[in-house]
Amino acid sequence: MQEKIRNSIFGFVIGDTMGVPIQFRKRDDLVKQPVTEMLGHGTYNIPSGVYSGYSAFLFATFDSIIRCGKIDSDDMAKRYCDYLVNGVY
Repeated sequence: MQEKIRNSIFGFVIGDTMGVPIQFRKRDDLVKQPVTEMLGHGTYNIPSGVYSGYSAFLFATFDSIIRCGKIDSDDMAKRYCDYLVNGVY
């Protein structure tokens, strides 16, 4: 079960990382030129391999669950704020 969770997290983050440079592009353009590798720059002019806030919030969520041993909404909220204010994760 842990391997499935880990692989799911990897898949999520890889998909997020591949999607950041093409965010807001038209579907028709992506059908003509599908993304098959990590791209850089694009929508936000950032280097390849950069993930979005979606992955950062996922990391914060799992970090909280692992450290607290349970779902603790107050701890999660603190970690989300730490991401938003301090760029953690």
